[in-house]
Amino acid sequence: MSLDLSAMNAEKHHQRMQLLADVTYKIRQSLDLHEILQTTVTEVRQLLDTDRVLMFQIHPDGAGTVVQEAVLPGWSQCIDQNIVDNCFGPGFIEAYQHGRISAIRDIEQAPITPCHADLLRRFEVKANLVIPIISQDQLWGLLIAHQCSAPRDWQPFEVDLLKQLADQAGIALAQAQLLADLDQVHQQLRFHVENSPLAVIEWDHACRIQRWSAQAERIFGWSAPEVMGRGPDHWFIHTDDLHRFREQVLNLTGHPFPNHTHQEVDKLTRNYTKTGALIDCEWYSSALFDEEGNLVSILSMAQDVSDRQQAEAALQQLNRELEKRVEQRTSALQESEQRFRSLFEAAPDFIYVLDTQGIIQHVNPVVIKRGGYRQSELIGHPLIKLFTPKSQVLCQQQFAELLALGSHRQEMEFVSKNGKILTVDCSFKVVKDPLGKTSILVVQRDISDRKALERIKDEFISVVSHELRTPLTSIHGSIKLLATGQLGDLSHDGQQMLDIADQNTDRLVRLVSDVLDLQRIESSQAKIDKQLCDVADLMTHATDAMRSMAYHHQITLKSEPLLTMVWANPDYMVQTLTNLLSNAIKFSQPGDTVELSAEVRIEEHRLSCSDPHYTEPIAKTGLPPTIKHTELWFQVIDQGQGIPADKLESVFERFQQVDASDAREKGGTGLGLAICRKIVEQHGGKIWAESVLGQGSCFYVALPLSCGLVEKTEVG
Repeated sequence: MSLDLSAMNAEKHHQRMQLLADVTYKIRQSLDLHEILQTTVTEVRQLLDTDRVLMFQIHPDGAGTVVQEAVLPGWSQCIDQNIVDNCFGPGFIEAYQHGRISAIRDIEQAPITPCHADLLRRFEVKANLVIPIISQDQLWGLLIAHQCSAPRDWQPFEVDLLKQLADQAGIALAQAQLLADLDQVHQQLRFHVENSPLAVIEWDHACRIQRWSAQAERIFGWSAPEVMGRGPDHWFIHTDDLHRFREQVLNLTGHPFPNHTHQEVDKLTRNYTKTGALIDCEWYSSALFDEEGNLVSILSMAQDVSDRQQAEAALQQLNRELEKRVEQRTSALQESEQRFRSLFEAAPDFIYVLDTQGIIQHVNPVVIKRGGYRQSELIGHPLIKLFTPKSQVLCQQQFAELLALGSHRQEMEFVSKNGKILTVDCSFKVVKDPLGKTSILVVQRDISDRKALERIKDEFISVVSHELRTPLTSIHGSIKLLATGQLGDLSHDGQQMLDIADQNTDRLVRLVSDVLDLQRIESSQAKIDKQLCDVADLMTHATDAMRSMAYHHQITLKSEPLLTMVWANPDYMVQTLTNLLSNAIKFSQPGDTVELSAEVRIEEHRLSCSDPHYTEPIAKTGLPPTIKHTELWFQVIDQGQGIPADKLESVFERFQQVDASDAREKGGTGLGLAICRKIVEQHGGKIWAESVLGQGSCFYVALPLSCGLVEKTEVG
């Protein structure tokens, strides 16, 4: 009896082991995760003859999902349900991680928490068996068997059997996960190979093509089926490069140990494309060996560098040309620098180099020799300190605009070391060196002798003019008296001669008057007393004075008076406007229009370092700050013949006219614009002209509004 029982137990144990082996084989037969899980729950349910078996995957937060299930008909399904058991805390997870097994015969009698019991009742569970699934030393989930029809006593062999099946399932899951990871890596590698900007080619141990990437097809033109099994030969590699390419590949095969891979950066190789074109390629090759040192394959990557080679060749040529041009330019700059230095040293004029603040940086020897200053008294000091106070004011006014305008010319009074005052003509020019540094070049010419001759000439003209005025007035009066016929009638020819004499004496009287006016203004004999003037009144008086002349010349005279005030001498300003209107009328054709207008403008200029309003330079530009000032602009516009560009400045000089041939016909003396300039300059303003030949001219007079006007307005 005892032997029969032992034999029976042995038989049952054998059957269980055979059954376990069969189930394990089915579980391990597949590496597909879904199939492993399905096989496990199906086989376990049949093996234990229970109502439900499920795979419960645990998430890091303690919750879980039923990922696979085998259940008898009639009982509810749990598949894909997310289950959160508040009673299933971190302590239970740690216990299952260490191999905890839960076998409950009857949930109504088991020492479990009420919330856990409620969860089991929801799935109709009467008894359950829970085995942890450990995969790669981590708790993957739980293998759970449910008895739903009635309580059940779980036998030790059932628990042991289920535990062994859970272990096998964990191993199968680990293998499946490794396979999935390997497949993902393979897919990523394949993606990178196919999308690499380099052509990827794999050769076998006999140097036959085994892999031909999409980029290889794009670069060389052949598809993968066309090149598979072919070796490096004349169809692919230029004859002159073929031997070297083969040597490099064979050289790779000779390095199996100690490293299992050997990489070689090949030299440039000329390759053929499918169309027969020859391209330059850079090759990168690596050989793979097995553990025994046998060559497995050679992986090569190729890059088409034809465009780069052409660009490099072009760049080299460009560099050679650039070096040649730099050499030529350097030589030219050296010659230019030497020439400039020679001119700078030998020039008879005073030459200064200033920074943008007006500080002297360099001087030529003439400044030291004729000025009498030591070099230390000049370098690092403001140029403005070398002039008289009157010239310093002029320099301050003009230097502020120099950086914006680029150049300027001004007569000033230079004070030498011994106190001698020289009248000088200063030309300012803004220049930049090759590095972009801004400097100011000042050329100062001594014109004291010329100014002395001009004073002698002016005195002579003044004396002559004074001596001529009295007899000319008498002669002009006598001719006028004869023209009235009170002293007897003249013949027709005599009357014509008398008219000519009258016109000429009238012109001589105007000429003498203009010469005297100009001489008085230049010699400061004419005192210009300024007052607050209504601009509209000035314009009205000037146009009213010229209406008779305009009517005589059949010219339409237009004026647009401006309601504002200006600090000026009214008589001199009306004289200036009438002179400009007179010229415009004289040089216009019958039917034309002459217009006088005015406007207020806000202008900007940069301050010099000696200006009382000067502050630190602006950080971003390094330039002095700007200041705004308000100006009144008069404009006299005509539709006459226009003025050539090269005469727009000279018309303001004495006895200068655009066309001297018609001077007698127009009746001009050539001094009107010179007088206008002197009057405007005495007001601290500017006068200039703009013109287009054949379309007319516009003369501008700009007077400052800000300082004097504000002062007088506040006083009033």
